[in-house]
Amino acid sequence: MKLKRLGGLGSAFVLSISTLLTIGFTGIAHASPLTCTWTGATNNNFSNAGNWTGCNSAAPISTDNLVFDNTSLANNAVLNDDITGVTFGSITFQGTGSNNNGYTITSTNNYTLSLSGGITDTTSDAYSNIVMNMAFTTNSTISVSANFQYLNLGTNSGPAYTLTLGSNNLTLSGTGVDNYLNVVGSGEINITSSGSFWSQNTPSTGFTGTIDVQQGNLGLDSNSSSNPSLDYFPNATGITVASGAYLSVSDEFTTSPANVTLVEPLTLAGNGPDQCVVTGISGYSNCGAVNSDLGVNSKLTLTGAIVLTANTQLNSLAGSDSIIVNGPLSGDFSVQNAYGDLVLASSNNTSGTTNGTYTAGGVLVSSSGSAAPKTPDTGSALTSANIELPLIGSLMIAGGIFYSSRKLKHPIATKRR
Repeated sequence: MKLKRLGGLGSAFVLSISTLLTIGFTGIAHASPLTCTWTGATNNNFSNAGNWTGCNSAAPISTDNLVFDNTSLANNAVLNDDITGVTFGSITFQGTGSNNNGYTITSTNNYTLSLSGGITDTTSDAYSNIVMNMAFTTNSTISVSANFQYLNLGTNSGPAYTLTLGSNNLTLSGTGVDNYLNVVGSGEINITSSGSFWSQNTPSTGFTGTIDVQQGNLGLDSNSSSNPSLDYFPNATGITVASGAYLSVSDEFTTSPANVTLVEPLTLAGNGPDQCVVTGISGYSNCGAVNSDLGVNSKLTLTGAIVLTANTQLNSLAGSDSIIVNGPLSGDFSVQNAYGDLVLASSNNTSGTTNGTYTAGGVLVSSSGSAAPKTPDTGSALTSANIELPLIGSLMIAGGIFYSSRKLKHPIATKRR
């Protein structure tokens, strides 16, 4: 009996100590998940318990949710994630701070920021930045509703950081994300934002999934000063663009001509919105499902199969900025408010019909043949069809007159070209 009582007392004592260690002692690991809010009271390291509140006086551990509030932030804050081997829950950027003071999360040890939840950004008048390798371990959402600001992932200079999705899906919603990360995975990227998802500077050759642009814009910025033929998702299974959404290819960082080739298969379901933003600062009306704004004398070449499930605009938005379709195209298309040429260079383009108008000198060059250089005055493309058809017409008229006047029994034979 005494032994049983001692055993019971020992168990209770161990339980009490365990409880105290969990909830009462400073810096002791805690039960998760907790919501850990950054204060930065001690330094800029994630591993320092003194930098957090709501975290049981400890540093965050796996499944904890991290909050970064900029309401009282006097300057931009650069934080160091020096915790490795953990998968946090979610990250939230929030607050009403002004003067563009926001947070940048990076890692001096080149660790990976691993999340089992998503990212939410509701800050006011501030940019939020994550400049390090990232990974999502489940289907996740990045939601940005910040006031006219973007969430920046990676950087347009320096190391090329990686976003690992695995087979997980990533949904982007809200006002927009600037992405400079090399995306790796086989899942699906769903864009449901009213703004844009910009992919800049880093080609995601390791992404083999699909991209579904349900709303807003998938913006591909060629940054041709460093690579004039950059294709951001060359191994993607396909890109689908819904009616009211759009795909834009632009060249924000240089004024020199750019020649960009996209090899991804495209499924386009109609036109973009009445107003679209292509380079992040320029607005255009009457967006097409695909819009090229690469600059004067530039070319956007599409080599993947294109399926149009509704009458769809393919627009060039800069002077002499041409769209060349080299892959098979099926469905009805139109060009409106186009400045350059739409060239259907593939012999497989047999089911397309043109509707709509060319309001700024755009020229359609029909299937089976590329456009020759344009004349400097009219902007018209010189092709064999431009030359041969009028000549053949003239010969036919002359032949008809000759036939009538001479009353020949047999018409003049013409050689088929």
